[in-house]
Amino acid sequence: MSSARRPLKVLDDLPQDRQEDNGGGTDIAISYSDDAEAAWLRKGNRAYYSYTIHAATDSRDGFVLGGHATPANRSDTEEYVAVLDEVDAKAGESIFADKGYSSQLNRYVLKVRGFADGIMHKAARNRELTPLGTFANRQISSVREKVERAFGALKRGY
Repeated sequence: MSSARRPLKVLDDLPQDRQEDNGGGTDIAISYSDDAEAAWLRKGNRAYYSYTIHAATDSRDGFVLGGHATPANRSDTEEYVAVLDEVDAKAGESIFADKGYSSQLNRYVLKVRGFADGIMHKAARNRELTPLGTFANRQISSVREKVERAFGALKRGY
């Protein structure tokens, strides 16, 4: 989600008391009119000043169950447990997520809490995804299609 308040440098002339002469110089205050909570992120050749939304949605209807926004430069893997804590999920349920949340720690958290692992598999650097990982991703994608509709609606509206 892109932030409309990109940082701009603002120079303000500060009013001076006419009775005091401090050498004839002008006082200038420099401030930045940016959204302090947003951050820069580069995707390909474009830079974005934005946020990332980490949200949990119902896989049946696509309703948003919980989540939060972070600066765009925060990694998805670091926010997975926080989103999981915001949702009232019961042990035994499947928790689906895209490749951005794929990490050994997140898979371990799902296992310890008794959830079925629905995190898409990600290939290791300079390696292809295994056939089993590809098959699992296809199965997960068929469920996540409904979830992605909610994110599409958010992007169209904002």
